[in-house]
Amino acid sequence: MRWHVEATGLDKQAELIIRLLRQGKSYIEVAVDGFDREESVLFSLRNVLSICHSIVKISLSRLLVVVLK
Repeated sequence: MRWHVEATGLDKQAELIIRLLRQGKSYIEVAVDGFDREESVLFSLRNVLSICHSIVKISLSRLLVVVLK
C-alpha cells in the first residue's frame, strides 16, 4: 500500500490506522519498549497544529462520506 503522508507530527499513526480501517483492513498492536525523554515534544506548536489539522481533516472526510451516502 502506498500513500502520501499528510500528517507531520504525532498523528501519523492515527492517520494510518484510519486509512486502513476505511479500506476494510485490520491491524494488531505490537508491544514496544519505550524510554523516557527529558522533555516532551507533545505540546510543541508544530505538533498541536498538526493534530488540529488532522482532526479537521478526519471530521470533514467523515462528513463527506455521510453526505454522499
